[in-house]
This record gives sequence, C-alpha cells and structure tokens, in this order.
Amino acid sequence: MAKTPKAKSSVKKPAVKKAKPVDAKSVEAKSVEAKSVEDGIHPAARPFLWLASNWAQRNFMWFIGVLAVCSVLLDLVVYRKSYFALDGNIGFYAFFGFFAFTFVVMMGWPLRKLTGRKDDYYEDGEPDD
Repeated sequence: MAKTPKAKSSVKKPAVKKAKPVDAKSVEAKSVEAKSVEDGIHPAARPFLWLASNWAQRNFMWFIGVLAVCSVLLDLVVYRKSYFALDGNIGFYAFFGFFAFTFVVMMGWPLRKLTGRKDDYYEDGEPDD
C-alpha cells in the first residue's frame, strides 16, 4: 500500500514554553517581601529582627562586657601619646567612656524635672482662632 500524505490542519498548536529553573533565593526573597507587606514590617528592618530574640536580650550585657574587656586589652597593644597624667593609664578611655555615658544617662531624670513642663501644659489655655 502506498502512503498517502496527511492533510495539514489549519489549527496551530500553542507553543510550549520551557520552564525556567527556579532559583531558591529569588523565591525566598519574594516570600520575604510578601511577608513584610503582610505583617507590616519594613524590609530594611528584617535583618535586625534577631535583636528582639530572647537570646539577644539575655546576653546583651555579656556582649558589652566582652567589648569593654577587649578595649582594655587593646590598650596594652596600641600606643597612644598621653596628654595628661591619667590618660597614660591602661584602660583609661574605656573607664572614662563608661562613666561619662552613665553620667549622661543618669542626668536625664534631673534635667527632665528641671526643664520639663506639666502634663496638662497645652490643655489649660483658650483655643486659638
């Protein structure tokens, strides 16, 4: 038997697009953006969310203490010209910085008492027209 040529149909088949390989990072980035829109957290704040964890809150003071000890130990290695008698001592700048910061923070309470206004300061007067 002789083969007869098949008639070509006028209907075109839709072109099948090959699927691109899915990159896990791009999917994760899209899901992070979608999450931040859903829960109201700005995407730039996401890297700092670990600071709210219990571990970070419990160990914050240890971290500050280690930084202070490192500062004092660096004082043994780094040479600095002293300008007056006390700044030649080991750890002077670490201790001075700690006590200066503590003083500034603790002075907030008396300064608030001295310069603050009463809570109802703006409520007593007549409204402006």
